[in-house]
Order: sequence, then C-alpha cells, then structure tokens
Amino acid sequence: MIIFSFVITIFAVIYWIFRVVVVFTYSMGIDFIATPMDINAEIIILFITLFSFIFIIKRNALGVIVYFACYGWYFGTNLYNELNSQLPNKTSIFFSIIAITLAIILLLDVFLNKNRKKIINNNSNWFYKNKKYDRNFDERADKNQYKF
Repeated sequence: MIIFSFVITIFAVIYWIFRVVVVFTYSMGIDFIATPMDINAEIIILFITLFSFIFIIKRNALGVIVYFACYGWYFGTNLYNELNSQLPNKTSIFFSIIAITLAIILLLDVFLNKNRKKIINNNSNWFYKNKKYDRNFDERADKNQYKF
C-alpha cells in the first residue's frame, strides 16, 4: 500500500508539472492541447499546490484538504461550466476529471492511511529505541590528542 500512495503522489506532481506547462505555453502565446480557464487563478493554485505537496508528503491532513479544496473549486467549476455549455470542450472536461479524480484519491489515501507517517524497522529498533544501548561518553572522549 505504500507504493500506491507513492504512485498517487507522483501522478499529482506530474499533473502539477503539466499545469505549469499549460500556463507557460498560454502566457507565451503557444498553442497547446489545453488552456487555462483563468490565468491568474491558475497561477495562484499552482503555488498553493506546490506548498501543499510538502504537507501531502508528510501525510498531513491540512495539505490534502487545501489541495482538494483548490482543485475541487477550480476544476469543478470548469467541469460544471463545460458540461452545461452548448459546445463543450472535451479536452477541458477530460483534464478537469483527471484533476478532480486525483484530488479525491489523494484525499482518501491520506485519510484512510494516516498511520504511515513513521517507518518502523523492527530489526534495528531494539538498539536505536532502547536507552540501555545509548552511548555514554566519558571525559576521555574529548581528549584524544595524538602527538607525533
């Protein structure tokens, strides 16, 4: 299950990189497969998403909630508007569905598996987690001056 969390997070990062490319190509006037709905909102969401990835990797619920809220608001309104329009843009609908699906899966993954914060290694915990085996230094430890 740890690999599943890792893969979902990597897909979210790849989608974030894709959205950075979309914003860059739109701002340079280059035709690309997708265009941002609102360039200013997209840039703000890209920065918010970048900071929420730090919390997502640490398995913090706040980062996932912020990520889900931003993507749900931005791509959810786009999906709603595209589905209610006379001539819907199918690529915009496709990328909005991917974004919302990634946010939902990431939210479920973090909330269902919050206990994956710490990696427990039972082979070495007897030594590193035990006060009996802590190394005690005496006064001679700092006075190792060798003369030649």
